[in-house]
Amino acid sequence: MTRLAQRLPAALLHCRDLHPARGGERSGLTRVVVLHANRSVRERLRTVIESVGESLVVGDCATLPDAMNATEARKADVVVVDGGTGPETARMVGCLHGQFPSLAMVAMTDGDGPAGVNTIRAGAAAWLGRDVSPEELVGTIRSVARGAVVIGPELRDALREALGGSIVELSDTPLFLTRREEDVLALVGAGLSNTEVAASLFVAHKTVRNAVSALYHKLGVRSRGELVVRARRAGLGVMGVGA
Repeated sequence: MTRLAQRLPAALLHCRDLHPARGGERSGLTRVVVLHANRSVRERLRTVIESVGESLVVGDCATLPDAMNATEARKADVVVVDGGTGPETARMVGCLHGQFPSLAMVAMTDGDGPAGVNTIRAGAAAWLGRDVSPEELVGTIRSVARGAVVIGPELRDALREALGGSIVELSDTPLFLTRREEDVLALVGAGLSNTEVAASLFVAHKTVRNAVSALYHKLGVRSRGELVVRARRAGLGVMGVGA
């Protein structure tokens, strides 16, 4: 039995028999697909995810093709991925990200920083160890469903070193931004247009547009005005590169 299961009351270890096709009918709930080869683990994860009434598991999948089909057919908001090993989990995340670029994914593996870095690099919005508490798992799903990228303290140094970025306090959850994204955000916060940002950074307009789109997704904002506000609250666009 996993540590996650051991922390649960015995009554919660039984999976509810919920017909997946009806998941989308429950408005207001985050729709989650679980991808794990072991059925008993999937049942435990489903029980945890549904325990607080915020999320509904609409796909209980043992294979990547099944998860991809469920994600599309049931309009999943979040996929929880555990491929058994770090490299396999990263591969699955990469395949899902390639098919569904805006999909929020929570990767779960054993291992340390490198395993987490690889899953984030592949497109995951969060990485968790398998000894995560039920509260942490539920909270992470809640955050990534809102557009956040959840980076735990054990992963921050490894991400900085591997990807050359930084952790910025732009919301209730620390977010990882690449150096390019941070520079673009600072200049947007200073009021520059995409064309002006491109000229300032000596990059193509498309590069800036892609960075802005990534920032919209990571910060969960829908307008440039919201993006400017978030940047200035974090002190970007006021001093330094955005001054």
